[in-house]
Amino acid sequence: MTYSRNQYGLTLIGFIMVIVLIGFFALVAMKLFPLYSDSFAITQSLNSVASQAEAEKMSERDVRKYFLRSANINGLYQFTEKNINDYLTANKVGQEPREMYMYYENRTTLFGDLDVVLVYDETVQLGGN
Repeated sequence: MTYSRNQYGLTLIGFIMVIVLIGFFALVAMKLFPLYSDSFAITQSLNSVASQAEAEKMSERDVRKYFLRSANINGLYQFTEKNINDYLTANKVGQEPREMYMYYENRTTLFGDLDVVLVYDETVQLGGN
């Protein structure tokens, strides 16, 4: 009579490899989540400005001011009155269609010399159309 003694289960080395993989993907997710969170908050802030009742008649300065207010509410503290001109533009009153344009790059280090870059390049029509 022969008995089959096959062992089933996870060895210690297999268990360690699974933990390392889970840790790696958790680290990548923790590094990438703030980038995508910023992207979502920027979109929300732009849409908030665009949906203002008087958005079509606002000057470029007022568009930036409303964006900064909305960005601060959404937790985007990297935009200030000093640097917002580098990221956000709006065409002049009377130009049709009235739009604002946002170009922003956010870079974070993933591992060592490996960086991840989020490029936000969006045009939103003012007036909520």
